[in-house]
Amino acid sequence: MKPTRILWLSRHRPKPEQLRELVGCFGEVEIVAAFDKISSGQQVVNMIRQHQCTEVIVVLPEKLLKEVVDAGVQPIRAKMAREFLSNGNVRFNHLYFERVIDVCITTKKISSGGKKDGQKTLP
Repeated sequence: MKPTRILWLSRHRPKPEQLRELVGCFGEVEIVAAFDKISSGQQVVNMIRQHQCTEVIVVLPEKLLKEVVDAGVQPIRAKMAREFLSNGNVRFNHLYFERVIDVCITTKKISSGGKKDGQKTLP
């Protein structure tokens, strides 16, 4: 059986505990790390095809994440806990992976600035 090819789109390389969890989820895995700047969801789709991956792990802003999901891809995200160290540094600890099914952000303006209050939803 061939390993699951996973496109890893993050500035940070996977941690050993993340690799172990991915093996637990998918069996044997092959990570394809890409450190490209992402400017559109279609770019992510093209990279998945180019690298012949069946899964993608992303760290993206909501707008780009929504574009990826709207293109028919359900990416994976790593959930991390932020730990503040005594020397002032921050360490991120892996908690789990989650699959993004949908992205919907609803906001409500809280300062009027002379304009009427309204709601806005990310398209």
